[in-house]
Amino acid sequence: MAVYADCQHALALIEHAAQELDIYIRQLETEVNLEVLQTGTPIAHPDGRNYNVRAETPAYIKLANPRVIKDKHLEWNRKLQSVIMGYAREAETARKHVAKGRDIAFTDADVTVGNAFDPFAKAVQLKHTVAKDNAAVNDMIAKAANQLTGETGEKPG
Repeated sequence: MAVYADCQHALALIEHAAQELDIYIRQLETEVNLEVLQTGTPIAHPDGRNYNVRAETPAYIKLANPRVIKDKHLEWNRKLQSVIMGYAREAETARKHVAKGRDIAFTDADVTVGNAFDPFAKAVQLKHTVAKDNAAVNDMIAKAANQLTGETGEKPG
């Protein structure tokens, strides 16, 4: 499927850009460390690292923007992984039930298995998170429960 190939290509481009960014950041950190030796003026960076260089020095200014981009890459990583892993779980769940000869739909939940005339029917709501804190898991469980009760427009049987 061409769409998946396009997505894989886009992911490869993002990964390549992230790798180049890491190399560039390491080079800039070396420049900052050289300025440390030359200026000796201490400053604490918001990411927790301490550089003995003033914030207005050229090397530090050059380092600030790549770090902003790096933070954006980390955000994209979390979002992409969550979405892709969620869809992968839906696809795998549907595939397993189709292999067992069950009816599948994607209308009343992430995966609806069976129908009103089926002795085996269920609504499956799948979530995936890569959040840094454990509270995100509780949020995902609550969101899934709300979806299964029909509060968000889905109407599981």
